[in-house]
Amino acid sequence: MPVPEHYKNEFLTGHFGYTPLALVDDYVNHFNEPVGQIMDAIEDFFVAILAEQGLDIDSDGKFQNQIRQGIHRLQTLLEHLIDKNVDKMEIYLLRNILTIPDELECIPTAFLPQYCDLEIPSDLPQSEEEEQAEIDQLNAKRKELQQRQLEKLNRKLRSECRQKENAIEKQRREAKERETIIENITTLADKHITLTANLKSLHNNLIALKEVDPFQVTLPNTKSGDDLAIWQIGRIGYINWQSNRLIKDESVSKITSEFNSIANIDDLNSFR
Repeated sequence: MPVPEHYKNEFLTGHFGYTPLALVDDYVNHFNEPVGQIMDAIEDFFVAILAEQGLDIDSDGKFQNQIRQGIHRLQTLLEHLIDKNVDKMEIYLLRNILTIPDELECIPTAFLPQYCDLEIPSDLPQSEEEEQAEIDQLNAKRKELQQRQLEKLNRKLRSECRQKENAIEKQRREAKERETIIENITTLADKHITLTANLKSLHNNLIALKEVDPFQVTLPNTKSGDDLAIWQIGRIGYINWQSNRLIKDESVSKITSEFNSIANIDDLNSFR
């Protein structure tokens, strides 16, 4: 019966310390790494040749573009040839060298480094009771290991839960702060609307006041007719009061006859 492939891979991995495919890839990388160095050397060679001919590739972009295009094409061709031949080598190594022949009926795992110092006790349990005791002991160890792993997972879950709770609490605080900011912005917007309305009202009142003749405005009566002074009755009353004061003044006795005829608003307009 041939040896299963996964047993072969496990044995070779244990023997080399890494998988056969990784070993082949390491060799492939050794082929691909010098390609870049070779291309840099070729580019330096062309630059030196142009410098000897007195051509400056920095001042003339035409030569520089031609060199770059040629280097790129050469690198692509070289990588294609390397990949083509390396693929063949990789298949040959994996099928014929880094493998175990199918003629072997078992894998010699005892020759692996980790099994060299393995000591097999000579006094193996013979009775069923001793075998069952060994099995129970192994099961107990297995349960203990599972319990430790479970406790480790529980601690990790509790830690993640605390982190999630802290993140949720932080989001709640940020949401509350955003709500407070939105409320403040709304309040400021309402105040702005109220202030705008007040300014418009004041502007309209100012326009209305500009259109009113100040000589036709009468003050509102806050007292009864008997309590008001003669100059508080209105425009005509104020003019009559001032006229009487002028008449009583000895220094203006010469204009007494001119103010006797002022009794109503029509006479006042003709006087003005």
